[in-house]
Amino acid sequence: MPTPKENQPPFNRFTAKAREAIRDAHRMAVERQEDHVNPQHLLSALIQQDDSIVISLLQKLDVDISQLSNELASTLSDPKESLQDGSPSYQIYLTPELAKTLEASTRIAQNMDDEYVSTEHLLLSVLSNDSDAKKILTKFGIKKSKVKNVLDDLRDNKGKPAQRTP
Repeated sequence: MPTPKENQPPFNRFTAKAREAIRDAHRMAVERQEDHVNPQHLLSALIQQDDSIVISLLQKLDVDISQLSNELASTLSDPKESLQDGSPSYQIYLTPELAKTLEASTRIAQNMDDEYVSTEHLLLSVLSNDSDAKKILTKFGIKKSKVKNVLDDLRDNKGKPAQRTP
């Protein structure tokens, strides 16, 4: 028999910041008149959040956030991925890569004994699944193992951030 957690809608297990990042990724796709939301949209949303643990993680890895942001922006502006006629789409879908990323973030949170999926889980998930977003992060020397090590250090100093309520 399923536990009460398993009966809840999938995004109920995401923190407010994680849900905000997903909404912002969707908004970016709409603004660019794209018919899909992909991991690059999500990664871009994650690095634009105020008071983000993702920014703290990347800064501890000596990543130039503005350069990373510019690199992501250039991939999001690719005209061959935008709608050809420029008309807005009323059905925006998640790419298979983003669907896998969101699913994996839930598993990552569970494996880390976290009750909720937070932005750090989304970042680790981007690094766990093949996508252009992962390629961009790799280009900047960002690897899942490095992020996980820095995250573990931050948690040792501050506690487990994903245990907070959504």
